[in-house]
Amino acid sequence: MFCLALNYKQMELYHALPFFFYLLGKCFKQPTYFRKFMKLAVIGVAVIFTFAIIWLPFILAGPYTSLQVLKRIFPVDRGLYEDKVANFWCTIDIVFKLKQNLDQNQIGLMCLGSTLLLSLPSNLHLLFNPTSRNFMLSQVITSLTFFLFSFHVHEKTILLVAIPAILVTAQLSRKSSYVRFWLPWFLTISVFSMVPLLIKDGLLIPTLALSTLFLTMYWSLDQLVPANISIFTERISSPVPVEPNSIWIQLLGFLHVLSILGAFVLTILHVVLKPPKKYPYLWPTLICVYSSVHFILFLLILNVIQFSSPIKPVISIRKKIS
Repeated sequence: MFCLALNYKQMELYHALPFFFYLLGKCFKQPTYFRKFMKLAVIGVAVIFTFAIIWLPFILAGPYTSLQVLKRIFPVDRGLYEDKVANFWCTIDIVFKLKQNLDQNQIGLMCLGSTLLLSLPSNLHLLFNPTSRNFMLSQVITSLTFFLFSFHVHEKTILLVAIPAILVTAQLSRKSSYVRFWLPWFLTISVFSMVPLLIKDGLLIPTLALSTLFLTMYWSLDQLVPANISIFTERISSPVPVEPNSIWIQLLGFLHVLSILGAFVLTILHVVLKPPKKYPYLWPTLICVYSSVHFILFLLILNVIQFSSPIKPVISIRKKIS
């Protein structure tokens, strides 16, 4: 199914590396070398067979047709990014003009190298510890790395990061800092990073309404989720006292609110205040920089969360027969 998705849309490359390392890690976890090889062979045949069926019409049409398909899948000629996108390259382009100082091939190789290099730690950790938790976290980290550093990124591709970011919650405790703070923070900034695009499409009002509703419900989860024990159950012991939030949690909550407030102010300025003639793209640029700084911070935090899971060595277990 993933091979079909990858051939349908090249943006699924955002999720491809974790699939590869997770399945390879599962192969290494098999107890014998024969079973390792057989599992790897079955996966390899499935991938090659699926790709062969999809690409067969283009291959039969000749190399020219196949080359034209590849050129449309990877639009290198369309430039590094479209409009103002909240990634690393668009942000540093304010200071160092990449398109004026580097040719297209150099930029492409720079994007490819940085994306693969920064994705590698998370995926190597997944290779040696292929759990569902690490698989989902690696999906978020890899897709966010692709969004920040890959070639020709569009604003709305941040949604390819948001999907696995939400799915991670199935693997983590509801009381974890990721679920309580980092996820709603990331999702809100993800929507905020698309504000210029949303304004262009006339979707700002529903976006603000839904974002406000989302944050209100998320911050009220403790009141909305039913308690595990019914109020009619006879109490046989004193309730466990609730520990107050630590200074770190309080600071995190304060930074979260401050960050959302900054995003709200920039949105209002974009709508109300006309930019100076000298800088016609001032507000989209500030939104781009503000969001990309947040995304780089989230990328670091997500790596810390994934690597907090210990690496388990791959050991072949054989039963002793006495």
